Amino acid sequence: MQKEDAEIGGLVVLNSGGPPMTIIGIEPPNEDSDCDQAWCSWIGSNGEGHAHCFPLPCITKFTGTQ
Repeated sequence: MQKEDAEIGGLVVLNSGGPPMTIIGIEPPNEDSDCDQAWCSWIGSNGEGHAHCFPLPCITKFTGTQ
């Protein structure tokens, strides 16, 4: 995903698959990553909430067909 395509509230999915996630924040590159990152949240299969920061190249917009 490109930075211009990432927006807070947007639905995304990992390129490798997984549940749909909501972008809750966007961060610039830092000492751990040389690319922009998105904070994403999702509800796991057990109903528990999760959040993690993913490099933008690792996610894509959720289209409902993944």
